[in-house]
Amino acid sequence: MTYGSALGWPSPVLVQISQTGLPFTLDASQISWMVSLVYVTNLLSPLPAGALMDALGRKRALILLTLPALISWPIALLATDVRWLYLARLLVGIQGGASTTIAPTYISETACAKHRGAMNTMGMFFCFVGIFYSYIIGHLVSYASLCLLNGLIPLTFILLFSLLLPDTPYWYLMKNNPQLAAESLAWLNSTTTPHIQNELNLIQNGVQQQISNKNSFEELLRSATNRRALIILSQI
Repeated sequence: MTYGSALGWPSPVLVQISQTGLPFTLDASQISWMVSLVYVTNLLSPLPAGALMDALGRKRALILLTLPALISWPIALLATDVRWLYLARLLVGIQGGASTTIAPTYISETACAKHRGAMNTMGMFFCFVGIFYSYIIGHLVSYASLCLLNGLIPLTFILLFSLLLPDTPYWYLMKNNPQLAAESLAWLNSTTTPHIQNELNLIQNGVQQQISNKNSFEELLRSATNRRALIILSQI
């Protein structure tokens, strides 16, 4: 929803700017750059996001990479010329690329198999909810109010995610911390650690297999099936 609200933000804002000239006027070229720059960092951020989530954990990496989106809204609110809007859009794009990389991994490593597919589709659903939110709210409130309201979305996420949810048992086992992995898995299953030992052993075996079979990006592309999949996805 954080990224979706940023994608929908230009639509009502540009209407307000064209009508009032506030906070400043934009020509056609500036509008084009302001709208599209978000996709530059959205394209570039998944690769470092993948490295960060393995180094810091899925939870901390997602919180860290949501901070640019949070920072982008005060910048947009206080912007005095279009360059500040460019910066704000680049920052929020970082969160967009990171969320589509880390969030599905977090969900896959915490949700049970029965609900995993449905929960992963919710990411795109809430992106559209965010777009719709900006469309509706943006036509009812001022430029400044919309920036503040959109800024509340990443702030709420950071607070709730950091306080309420654990990191994944997979990542704790990757870092050789079975005690925290057991506590995380027990919390996710609403039970105590003695009742999840069998599942924890299965996860441990999966982690060990993943580590032992780790392949490079070059080796991944050597597979004809993987190359075909990459070509198909590039057309989406």
